[in-house]
Amino acid sequence: MINSRPITYIYDDPSEPSPLTPAHFLIGKRLLSLPVTRVSREDFTGSRPSLLKRYRHQLNLLNQFWNRWRKLYLLSLRFMNICPPYKVTCQFKVDDVVLIHDDRFPRNLWSMEMSSSEALNTTFGCNETLPFKMKHLPEFVLKKLTEELKETPETRLKNLLELRNMLRDDQLTSGIEFEEDFLIQFLRHSKHDTGKAFYYVRNIFRLRKKYPRSLDSLPDEYFLTKESTKTILLLPKRCPEGCTVVIFRYGLFNPKEISVEEFQRMVMVMYLQLLRDPMTQINGFKFIYDFKGSNLQQLRTCTPQNLYLLYHKSLQCVPGRYKGFHIINQSIIVKPCWAMFRPWLSEKLRNRVYFHSNVEELLNYFPRSILPVEYGGDIKENIEEDWLRKANKEHENYGVTGQPNNF
Repeated sequence: MINSRPITYIYDDPSEPSPLTPAHFLIGKRLLSLPVTRVSREDFTGSRPSLLKRYRHQLNLLNQFWNRWRKLYLLSLRFMNICPPYKVTCQFKVDDVVLIHDDRFPRNLWSMEMSSSEALNTTFGCNETLPFKMKHLPEFVLKKLTEELKETPETRLKNLLELRNMLRDDQLTSGIEFEEDFLIQFLRHSKHDTGKAFYYVRNIFRLRKKYPRSLDSLPDEYFLTKESTKTILLLPKRCPEGCTVVIFRYGLFNPKEISVEEFQRMVMVMYLQLLRDPMTQINGFKFIYDFKGSNLQQLRTCTPQNLYLLYHKSLQCVPGRYKGFHIINQSIIVKPCWAMFRPWLSEKLRNRVYFHSNVEELLNYFPRSILPVEYGGDIKENIEEDWLRKANKEHENYGVTGQPNNF
């Protein structure tokens, strides 16, 4: 009976095909199917036309089966996300019995304890959402810095010195005294793997050398006269885990107003200025990509060359920790762009990409208190709406050696 249980949707309409079951893989049909009662004489003849007809019929049935398997069953697995949504993590309460994860032992040897309010705040962030602008690192962030990013005063000093020596010995970067805070960004991103940090520093240096204007700021008047500069929206509050949340509104990008090269410069200004914030260095980013209003004029800019350059800058040069990508209001841009982007992403990042059928689904991943009203949240006025213009002004001082942190 287990092999007769349906694994795809059961339709009410009898004219629709019957649902797939595990038995289809074993015998090619349902176990409970009735035997065939009408057999034509043609079924017993072995002539070439009848055999060819039977072969084509079986081939057609096989193709129908695999199409249904792919479209009805495999696509349904996309809803089984690896990362639990925000609502699930908030169900833990004080005095709940929990397993304590410990990398030193197998799962069956983990200890069980009663959760306390202090432990919940440390593990899942804060009970209250934090503002984007901060001048200190909360206790749970300091713990993440030590345990997850492997940074202590001793390792920080040791690995910083090692990275500096590697850069001095390299022909491309020798003679450049990088800002300490700038190098720490790369060490935190690599969890203090100096080899990986060195690779990223060289990449961003080579990017500047190959495309001299790629890390330049935009003219200030752009933010007063061009609607495309409103594509990037920084939210004034963080996720409970401390992540910085940014919304990309691609429908506002007008390629006739600013070029693709200028758009990518604007994106790099956002990345590099946000990463001057230690909270963002440690906790990472979450992005919401809103494709409402995007059309063919934006699609024409999504050439393989442009997309790969954006990928290279974002994921092979910028020392950002990417915690989630949420796609809403899908348009004709999404499928072709995703088809090109997907092979470039690691499996870990692919598992952090979420396609939402409606805006309300964002509430499964973000608390209502941090989202704008138009995205189902409570924020009516965004005090950080002018942040990108201010960041662009700060970016004028961004040189080869980097910039110090904001605090």
